[in-house]
Amino acid sequence: MGRPFAALSRSASEIAELPGMINLIGLLVIALFAYGGYRRGVVRMAASLLALAIAGIFCQPFAGLGALPLGSNVPLVFHPLGGALVAGLVLFVIFDLLLGIPINRQAKKREEADLPKVAPWEAYTGLGLGAVWGLGVLALTLSGINAIGRTQRAMRHSDAEVTYRAQHPGPWMTIPDSQLTMAAPEKSEEWSVMVEESVFSPIVNKVNPIDAKVEKTLGDLSVVCNDPQLFMLFQQHPKVQAFMGNELLVGLSQDPEITRAIQEGNYRSLMDSQKIADVAKDRAMMRQLKDFHVDELLAEVREQSKSLTRDEPHGHR
Repeated sequence: MGRPFAALSRSASEIAELPGMINLIGLLVIALFAYGGYRRGVVRMAASLLALAIAGIFCQPFAGLGALPLGSNVPLVFHPLGGALVAGLVLFVIFDLLLGIPINRQAKKREEADLPKVAPWEAYTGLGLGAVWGLGVLALTLSGINAIGRTQRAMRHSDAEVTYRAQHPGPWMTIPDSQLTMAAPEKSEEWSVMVEESVFSPIVNKVNPIDAKVEKTLGDLSVVCNDPQLFMLFQQHPKVQAFMGNELLVGLSQDPEITRAIQEGNYRSLMDSQKIADVAKDRAMMRQLKDFHVDELLAEVREQSKSLTRDEPHGHR
């Protein structure tokens, strides 16, 4: 997949060229966390980190409640994750307040004794801890933005490639972006580009689950699923046949609404499907999918496609 700038619209390019927007926002976030650490002190910051850890441990059982306020704003398949994040935030606030009670009492005693509420050594070490915490929060936030943008960019690129292959069937070759008719990018892609061009990009790449390799795999998988010639090769692969024997996947393959959404490229509808959401929550299925090595399988399909002939143009799946 080529550079993301090649297909950006003028408005997106203008946004991406704003001088250091992400850098400025990131530095401001780190500075605010550092200042908060200085004011609160290292002991109070450590207590907040402990509260965050506890919230992370116990948020999953409350993910269902946390997903209630998400509504239709977040795709159904992401509700478990979004619900866990909301629940974790609420639990963090509760535990942070509870752990802060004895620390605030100690600070009040110091103030009554005509001493600073936070000792100098606590303030300066808290400043450093706050800056590190701010950098961590920033990296996770930017990685989420970048992951969403990369996913949408992969889908947009795959749609253009499927359209091209409908007129040029045959072996699955790498198609230059200059020969593809790309749709306009989503806003999330524009922000994703800014993240990729920021000074925080190396840190984001270390924590982002959707890196360049995964982005390519998502796009290639979408091409295969929407191209009749490639999909036939994919279906005939022994690993796929064994995997598709799973009852959950059999149910998905026989669902007319899911089939129609795939044919139309309606990915939002797919992500709002209750059946797909149920599959995404199935731990055994996720473990099996993790061991599936989709990228290797797609590479084999690409190699097998060399035997395909360049027939007359075909329509979409």
